This record gives sequence, C-alpha cells and structure tokens, in this order.
Amino acid sequence: MVFLSASDESCGEGVFHHAGYVAPNICWTDVFNPAWEKLVLSGPPRLEEFHVTQLRSRSWREVHGISLDEAESRIDNAVDLISETEGMFSVRSSVDGPHFEKQADGLLFKLNDARRAPVEFVIDYPSFHGYVYLTMMVCSTYAKAERVDFMVEKKREVFPAIHDFHRGLRESFTNIGLPRVGDLVGELTAGDKRSIPLQAADLLCWHYQRLAASARNTAINFSDVDAKRLSKLTRFGAGHTWERGMIEEMCSTFFDDWKKLNEENES
Repeated sequence: MVFLSASDESCGEGVFHHAGYVAPNICWTDVFNPAWEKLVLSGPPRLEEFHVTQLRSRSWREVHGISLDEAESRIDNAVDLISETEGMFSVRSSVDGPHFEKQADGLLFKLNDARRAPVEFVIDYPSFHGYVYLTMMVCSTYAKAERVDFMVEKKREVFPAIHDFHRGLRESFTNIGLPRVGDLVGELTAGDKRSIPLQAADLLCWHYQRLAASARNTAINFSDVDAKRLSKLTRFGAGHTWERGMIEEMCSTFFDDWKKLNEENES
C-alpha cells in the first residue's frame, strides 16, 4: 500500500499550522479526486481552484459569479466528501510563531547543496518536521504500508531546505531506532494550487488557523458552522502542537551546530 500525504500551511494570530491529509494512493486517484471534481469544482460556475479564503471573499465571488450561498454549499460539499471518504486521515503540526521567532533569531543552517548560501531557520521547518514525523508514525502502523509520498505547494524560499530535510528522513529514523519507519519514506513532490489533494489541505488549514486565531483575538469569529465543519474534517486524525521547551532545545542545538561549522570554516 502506497500512501500520499498532501499538506498546506497557514498562520493566524501568530500560530503557524502545517496540516493536510494522508490516504492510500488508490483512495485519492479512484475515489476522492473524481468526486471532488464533480461535487466541489463543477459548476455552474466551474471553479478551477478551491480556496476557502477566496470563497469567503465578497469581491472574489462577484468577479467569478458565485453567490455566498453557492460558495457555502461548495464548502459543505468538500467537508462532507472528506468526512465520508474511507481512508482519509487528517494530520496537523502547530508552532507558536512569536516564541519560535525569538528562539531562532539569527539562526542559519547550511543546505546540502554547497552552491547555495546558508538559509534562515524559519517556522516552516519545525512545523513541517512535526507534520512529517506524525504522518510517518501513523502510516507505519499499517502492516501493508510500502511507501509514504509527500506533496507540498512549492515555495521558492523554503522548498530547497524542506527537500534537504526530506532526503535525510530515512537516516534520521534509523538513527533513532525506527528503521521500519525510515524504510517507508517515499518521494517529495511540489504541487500547485490546482492540485485537488492540496485544495483539501487548504480547507483543513483554514479551519485550524481560524480556530486558533479566534482563541487569541475575540474579534475573529469562529462560528458554530465552522466548528461543526472542523469536527467533520478531523473525524479521523491526529494533531501535535510543539511544546515551548522542545522549540528552545531544537534552536539551541542548531545554534551550537552553526557555531561549530563557523569555527571549522575559520580554522
């Protein structure tokens, strides 16, 4: 059994989320993608892409000729499809942005490609790290699992480092005593906004960030309808929020490694 994990990222009121769905490939290709085309994207009017922020935007709806009721109906169709499709499993990894930025201020790390300059250690990396670890641990519980592939939307600023991290996953899992998990590491591909699995991830991310943002800012509304949708979207799933101590320890380790690297380069 080959799995595909498709994920997106979102930030609201300082909380950064990496979230999406993992399911067997056959679930995506034979069941979910065709149903999404029919129930979510087809019109009238037809949507080339599905993004909650756009559907909630009055100006966007007016340009594309879709009413608020029609937009809400598309969102409900998407939520119900995810909830009712057997094999869909939600995964979330969240990081407190202000705390991370304070700990990681000035932290750089070197890419495997010697031609590229060291890059800033941004919040995308621990968020994605937590997401991948949780996804791999879930998939490893399936005896018939053969491989877990990952799809993310390509962001020029961070994709090279995420690609480097992914390339080292097999060795990393082996080093911590999880060779079975390491053997399942598959490919990392970059998708675009028309990718249906990434559109499903966008739907999940929007609801997670809205919930977290409303907890920090009472002016942001997370309605009963939103809450019911999120409950359906996470009917089967797991989530992880980085503890502050873990972020502090990780950044401290990276600072030590960066200091040693600079000392070696100067000697």
